[in-house]
Amino acid sequence: MKSLPQRAIFALVILCIQQALSLQCYVCLSAVSFDDCSSKAMQVDCDSPPPDLPFPFAAQPMATNVAFACGKGSGSDRSGQIFVKTCVPKMSEAEFCALLTTEVGDTGKVDVCKVCNDNLCNVGSVQVLTGALLLFTVGLILRV
Repeated sequence: MKSLPQRAIFALVILCIQQALSLQCYVCLSAVSFDDCSSKAMQVDCDSPPPDLPFPFAAQPMATNVAFACGKGSGSDRSGQIFVKTCVPKMSEAEFCALLTTEVGDTGKVDVCKVCNDNLCNVGSVQVLTGALLLFTVGLILRV
């Protein structure tokens, strides 16, 4: 019979493996800007999203065996602007743009629609700029 500490360690290992296999995305919703959205963002495990997860989950129930991606989108209609970061069913950017276009309707406009497949990849342009800056710095160091 296994001791309690061994069982606890085994349970933690299983939990870590599950977390490593699940895609994580930033989730937020704002009517102001992506910066405002990011200031309220939560990191979620897409395989077990919270019940109040923003669009498109609010609009349609998800099957349990769906592959996920991270999405980031913005658009506007007569009622104002919306900025969203969320887990989405795995799809191309064109499909995500079409989904957002349907949401804003005929009078609306989609400004941004991005889909990515890495953990926390829908963070925004700040991380991309930091990564580019880091790559540039390494390039300069290696050049010397």
